[in-house]
Amino acid sequence: MEGPRAGHQGPALSAVGYVVSFLIIGIMWANHHALFEYIRRVDRPLMLANLLLLMAVGFLPFPTAILAEHLADPAARTPGTAFYGATLIFTSLTFNLVWWTGRWRGRLLGSDRHEPGLRTITRRYAFGPISYALATALAFLTVWLSLGVRLAVALWNARSERPA
Repeated sequence: MEGPRAGHQGPALSAVGYVVSFLIIGIMWANHHALFEYIRRVDRPLMLANLLLLMAVGFLPFPTAILAEHLADPAARTPGTAFYGATLIFTSLTFNLVWWTGRWRGRLLGSDRHEPGLRTITRRYAFGPISYALATALAFLTVWLSLGVRLAVALWNARSERPA
């Protein structure tokens, strides 16, 4: 049975869930754009990897809604947070797949590439699945720290790979 407090928090948490989902998808869009400043040619393996990434990003609003729906319920917030985390792990793996498919042997990269930027993207993407897995594991200890780590990773990934 739903308590009165949980019922009143639902719309507010849904709004927060929407904002979080929008920000994360926005950061993913910006990072995707940055990838294709380096990747200048496309082949079928890259298109298929990119399609898998699109599937992961397109799925993200669903676990975000589950997370927002379950945050008000102490008994359900951990599984909701873990499900959300599993989605972010998968999404970060698909970002790595796109990056490594495009970067492999430099065959799809432009000749005017920025080597420090390439290294920065490679390091960030390698850190993604690890950090999201850590954040997901933290959900079983404390949901709020888990979400805080995810927010920190998203903000870290929002930075440009090229220092200003």
